[in-house]
Amino acid sequence: MNHGDPDGQPGLGVEVAVKLEHIRGIMETGFARLNGRLDVVSTRIAQLEDEVATLREEMEAVQRSRWPLPSLAALTGIGALVLSVVVYLQR
Repeated sequence: MNHGDPDGQPGLGVEVAVKLEHIRGIMETGFARLNGRLDVVSTRIAQLEDEVATLREEMEAVQRSRWPLPSLAALTGIGALVLSVVVYLQR
């Protein structure tokens, strides 16, 4: 009874098993590298999300702090118009 390869070549089954184990090692190493890279990308994405949230908060704070400016500009324009009309009517 031959315990090698089904084709009757002794040791060929062992050689295939060794090569498969080698390929398995290469695959495990590749997946480990890929997982490491994915961890780095995931960390960077989390950092970017934090930065975007911070920038959004800062932008909203700036928008809230400047809201009276257009109103003040409109009031100043109306005040100037009223003053011009008053000066014109006093002539």
